[in-house]
Amino acid sequence: MFTKDVGMYTVGKGYIHFNIQDHEPKFYKGKRMTWPKSETVFFQFVGPDRITCHDRITGGRWEAIRVR
Repeated sequence: MFTKDVGMYTVGKGYIHFNIQDHEPKFYKGKRMTWPKSETVFFQFVGPDRITCHDRITGGRWEAIRVR
């Protein structure tokens, strides 16, 4: 499934906060989908080209690497 959020974001010291105005999909397998209206992801730099991210609500963690 492909998901998409539309909205604005704010970057602060160690976090990115998303205000979600619209999302896709609206329906999946005939059922209406509901999505949060906002989300905050916390991040930490772990190297010059790497950050780790943490979503406190879902408990999800991932790493982003800049490729040059």
